[in-house]
Amino acid sequence: MRIDESDQEAFVSWVREQARKEPRTLRTQRRPRLEDLRCHPDLCERLHATLIDIPGAKQRYVCGFPVLLHADGLVFGVAAGTSWMALRLPEIARGAVVRTRWGTRRLGGDWIDVDPWLTDVPAHDGTRRLHGWCHAAYEYTSPEISTP
Repeated sequence: MRIDESDQEAFVSWVREQARKEPRTLRTQRRPRLEDLRCHPDLCERLHATLIDIPGAKQRYVCGFPVLLHADGLVFGVAAGTSWMALRLPEIARGAVVRTRWGTRRLGGDWIDVDPWLTDVPAHDGTRRLHGWCHAAYEYTSPEISTP
């Protein structure tokens, strides 16, 4: 699937800067080759686990980075390395997330760096919070709701 670049300038710019080779078009993959993966497999699984009960959302890979996306190609989540995740969130939800303390990757616009592991809270509560944030990002990024 080709990534819709029209409503995602911050993500498109960021992923093109991070890519090992400048892609002509951004396309998703179901699974990249292991040597092309830009995220630890445990974090890829953590990102994928957030999709429970989010209808139509999928995890795919763009330039080796795992992303969460709508069926129409809008990206609402991305992860990299061993401890970095960002979600596309509305202003009102930004105070509710736990920001990462492991460094940011300066993905601008309405993208917020979040702590994917939430080590300071019980595991079940951390998973529930992360799922809630991803659901909010999915709703916010929905083409029917979001505005350019």
